[in-house]
Amino acid sequence: MRQAGKLLLIAVFLCLPVACEPGGNNPGGNSASNSASNGVYLCFTIPLPEGWHPAEIYHLDTNGGNEQESVILYRFDLPYETGLHGGPIRAIVYQMDDKKPPNIFVYELRTPDSDYLCECQCTLTTDGVLSGLEGSELVVRDVCDGERTRLTIFHWDSGQVTYVSRGHFHGHEIEVTPNQVIVEERLLDRAQLARREIYHPLDDTTYYQSENPIVLVPYDKVELVFSHGEPKEIVSSPYPEKIVLSFYNHYTETEKVRTYFTAAGWEQLGQCNVSQWGCLSAHSDITHVRVTELYLETEQVYTSKDSPDLATVRATVICEHLNGAPDAGTPVWWHLIRGEDNLWKLDRVE
Repeated sequence: MRQAGKLLLIAVFLCLPVACEPGGNNPGGNSASNSASNGVYLCFTIPLPEGWHPAEIYHLDTNGGNEQESVILYRFDLPYETGLHGGPIRAIVYQMDDKKPPNIFVYELRTPDSDYLCECQCTLTTDGVLSGLEGSELVVRDVCDGERTRLTIFHWDSGQVTYVSRGHFHGHEIEVTPNQVIVEERLLDRAQLARREIYHPLDDTTYYQSENPIVLVPYDKVELVFSHGEPKEIVSSPYPEKIVLSFYNHYTETEKVRTYFTAAGWEQLGQCNVSQWGCLSAHSDITHVRVTELYLETEQVYTSKDSPDLATVRATVICEHLNGAPDAGTPVWWHLIRGEDNLWKLDRVE
């Protein structure tokens, strides 16, 4: 463990289960108060760098050795006003061998850029999220106001004898599944949109580039989504760009999207099977349409009831086919009209 300073001012009293003792009972859960009543423990004092404050303790099998290690979360750089809350969080794994007396090995969980792991509430789990590696990964999530804003993946490397970071992400909402990470980042936009990036690991073993192991691999797919979910009554939205995004979300649902058009617009565009809406193939060959760019170019609101409101929305779309191959990004300009019913309707497209 790299120390933050030579002066050690804080110490933590830690008890680890001695698993080789007969009748021992390993503690579980994620709280320092979770301990076995009948187990045998090795207790010792941990010196900490100045300014580090223990926040929480986990007992997990972090290296696939069928024994639990203790992982302690520490806050540092604490804001003056918040006491022991609000500072960034790092983590240290305390690993014990099976000798008598056992040896304690200390490993700090570090990202390649030495970034902190969390700043709100750290949660630790062991999950198999990289199929190219043996065993499970130690997954650290940061949860802020119910949203997963940071994700770090570690794997025990027996060759290097350390925990190696296999990916470190941050955004407004992050989801990890086997061999896939989805990161959503909200846009400063009135339409309440988010940019969604989908990552897949290199050789199913790491999310870092081989030639530059501190830089994430490029994302495989990107698209714009509604940051809070699609509005229930989308056709009554006052924002025409939301109408366009929703239209592409339901691109293959002919009867549903028909309600998005003016009568003249549907008569002109609705019966066409190819090329009219931005995809180069028939609707039956399209599985999903990704909108990668979306801009409100113009919006003209008239005070006279005799002149309808007009808007132009520019979108770039990528159409995905049944065979998995996507089209190249196609720019599309949608012209919308808001008529007497006060609803924006798709009218024509370029």
